[in-house]
Amino acid sequence: MWQQVDLDRPRFADQRQIITVKATAIQQSLKLAPAEGGEGVEQVKSMLGALGEAVTHAVNDDDADDGGADGGEPVLNLDRLPLSRKQLRSIGQATRRINLWHGSVRSGKTIASLLAFVIAVAGAGPSGLIIICGRSLQTIERNCLEPLQDTALFGPLARHVVHTRGATTATILGRTVHLIGAADARAEGRLRGLTAQLAYVDEATLLPEGFWTQLLARLSVPGARLYATTNPDSPRHWLKGGYIDRAAELNLRAWHFKLSGNPSLSPEYVADLAAEYVGLWRAG
Repeated sequence: MWQQVDLDRPRFADQRQIITVKATAIQQSLKLAPAEGGEGVEQVKSMLGALGEAVTHAVNDDDADDGGADGGEPVLNLDRLPLSRKQLRSIGQATRRINLWHGSVRSGKTIASLLAFVIAVAGAGPSGLIIICGRSLQTIERNCLEPLQDTALFGPLARHVVHTRGATTATILGRTVHLIGAADARAEGRLRGLTAQLAYVDEATLLPEGFWTQLLARLSVPGARLYATTNPDSPRHWLKGGYIDRAAELNLRAWHFKLSGNPSLSPEYVADLAAEYVGLWRAG
């Protein structure tokens, strides 16, 4: 006799099967390749949510090193995806208050950090602003918004990143995102009075220390997170001494990216660029 049973959530075995199905789809196209007809914002949010969930489960399984959370096959095989293992692990582990990608130019840190950020935007709550900060509005447009609008990188998500050049706001997945340039100490005043839940910082070492400190103070919504990237700078820079070197003391996770770790670059290019860059926080 057929009987209907309503549950608050799927059984554990069903939950894992759902995640596995999502993971299979993601393994086929991590870049969220466009489908015929286009996707609405809610569908893209769902795709990003599934991606974040699957990568996080895969990283946890990988850390356990037991072939999967329940001893079976891994939910998502990190080695079968077009991003590097380092990029994927950083995305899955970006759950701290401060999440910082640092290292060599062209090392793959920007794409990983942007993907982690938009996954967070897709699941953001209604309270608190979403902010992107950089040296200037022009660098924010070039380093953050233009890559996000590239369908070759972000597929259908690109259609839901809307910005008029020169404007101080953008729309990402239907959410207003405030764009703040911070060329000098006076930029700190632009943060006064606001409350934020998510912030992305491009090239953090180029920002004034006071601006960074004020931004952290404004991330006051429960669960608020900051995502930041930077290229190498002086070993005595305030970001390295005050934050990266103190990661164990802070609610901070940092990932050091090397030029040689970017799977999209040719060995010849890697060798040439490595020879051209010396000193600083040697990125390799």
